[in-house]
Amino acid sequence: MTFDELDLALREKIKQQPRGFQAELADKLHVTRQFVSHVVSGRSSIGREHYPAILEALGLEIVIQAKQDS
Repeated sequence: MTFDELDLALREKIKQQPRGFQAELADKLHVTRQFVSHVVSGRSSIGREHYPAILEALGLEIVIQAKQDS
């Protein structure tokens, strides 16, 4: 998975969350709600420094494993 694919997957997961999640996420990231809105819409990039907090808020983790041969 590339970073672009990860960003897209996180955007989609954020979009699926209940009302108010984006405001809570903005507070956790210490950014504005507008920034989170821009991230979700793709107008701003997530920023690698925010990955841990976003993953935690979504209840997700990244697992590294060997690629499967196709």
